[in-house]
Amino acid sequence: MATYEKVSWLQRLKNDMKDMTFGEKLGHLWDYYKWFAIVGVILIVAAVSVVISVIENSKELTYGGVIVNLSVTEEGRAYLKEGWFEALEGDPQKQKIELDEMYIPDAGQTTFAEASLANAQKITAMISAGYVDYVLADAYSIHYLGSAGSFSPLDTVLSQEQLAQFEGKLVTYEDDEQSYLVAIDISELPFVKAHLISADKVYIAFPGNTGRTQRNMEFLEYLMNWEK
Repeated sequence: MATYEKVSWLQRLKNDMKDMTFGEKLGHLWDYYKWFAIVGVILIVAAVSVVISVIENSKELTYGGVIVNLSVTEEGRAYLKEGWFEALEGDPQKQKIELDEMYIPDAGQTTFAEASLANAQKITAMISAGYVDYVLADAYSIHYLGSAGSFSPLDTVLSQEQLAQFEGKLVTYEDDEQSYLVAIDISELPFVKAHLISADKVYIAFPGNTGRTQRNMEFLEYLMNWEK
């Protein structure tokens, strides 16, 4: 009865490549084992991504913003995120700043597709969940979100001194029972002119259910003090 010696895949690989040059060995490895390498890299990247996501999700949200229907420069994005986090003296090991950018076209336009509706619903859900501290947006977005009751009256989240600095720039929303200030036209701020691009004016509004409203006054001052 014949017997066969068990040979490991590593030994077989060594036997196959023993008479090859270095270049031939590399080509052989790539030809026969490239998919193992590719799958291995994919699994490593996926594992690292999961670990990073778990770490980030475990951090406390220090302040969150949404930019709607506006384009922002890289420098402007860094000022709103990393710069603001530094100004708050946040702890990068335990805390984080979030900044989302979305687009919701006018619902009366034919371009208001399912994806756009999903974005509008997502913003509303984020605000309702207390995830958003401020919104930078164009006039349509402010009206759309304001009519859904997404914003707090400005006099409950900002000081009277700050509101006085924007006299004539305050946006009033009216419903059947009352009228109240919901947004500020900040189009003339140097930061906005330099870093936020819009075909319309630029407004800021503040949801009030985040538990972080004490930082709103500081954030508005932070925007106003850009390059000072």
